[in-house]
Amino acid sequence: MKKRNFLLQNVEYYLAKGFAEFIRIIPLKAAFSLAKVFGIIAYYADFYDRKLMVQHIMHAKIAATKKEAATIARANYIHMVKLGVEFLRFDQYFTSDESFRERVKVLPLSPETENAVKNAKSIIFVGAHLGNWEMSGLFCSAIWRPLLSVMSPISNEKITNFILSKREKFKQEICLKKNSFKLLLNALKSGRSVGIISDEHAGRRGVETTFFEHPAMTHISSALLHLRTGAPILVGVTTRSSDNFTYNLSLNGPYKLEKSTGNFDEDVKLLAQMYTSAIENEVRKHPTQWIWCHKRWMDINREGKKKKRKK
Repeated sequence: MKKRNFLLQNVEYYLAKGFAEFIRIIPLKAAFSLAKVFGIIAYYADFYDRKLMVQHIMHAKIAATKKEAATIARANYIHMVKLGVEFLRFDQYFTSDESFRERVKVLPLSPETENAVKNAKSIIFVGAHLGNWEMSGLFCSAIWRPLLSVMSPISNEKITNFILSKREKFKQEICLKKNSFKLLLNALKSGRSVGIISDEHAGRRGVETTFFEHPAMTHISSALLHLRTGAPILVGVTTRSSDNFTYNLSLNGPYKLEKSTGNFDEDVKLLAQMYTSAIENEVRKHPTQWIWCHKRWMDINREGKKKKRKK
């Protein structure tokens, strides 16, 4: 990743830092009210992504009409801006393990899931860009077991370090995405647990799965790690239940390959489909809290593509 100009990096960082401090000091109700306003403005201003999101929602058959899809998309823009407020202010409300227990409600776990959380030597926690995924990693690390989670850096190194400082709280560790597989593998082999987001388009490095009845390329790191270590896969999402830092955490699994098919590629595909289907089930429950602008499917005609700039 190419580094940005030093001066530009500093300008971006201090502008972002100043805005972050403003959001942190105003009343929480005012911060979420601003988030709603900015979300609505973004919805109407961002014609390309708005059209893309409506197209995706219709493709997944989450909405029956474009009007219904547009309503979900609008709520999704507001949700994304609220995520920013929550990320900047969560350390004002989560100060101890007890605060996590008070504000995050763990939905009933199956006996198998509860047994895996308590007794598995190491776990592969698979998440999605659904609800507040930051809270998922922080809660797991604070209450259940510390995670080594993966992060994709951004071009501004100072802002990346700021994000890292927020995420590496409550015993969670972060490794950058590049060359992360070996670190994750070593962590699992040493008895630690890892966290991976697995709901974006994987391109040629992924495997074809079915997502909302359509073909999608899915990341396979979690499947490969399970096959190499035997660590069970749990799919967890934390969705917002109020604008006062309260959430519901849903955890499902364990997903694992009980018996090999004898074909490694087929084993990987079966596992990837397991956690992809689990993510789909959660998105169906909370469609306004999943990031619909992801170009997730392979069988969709991209409408409204941005025109190439004239040279």
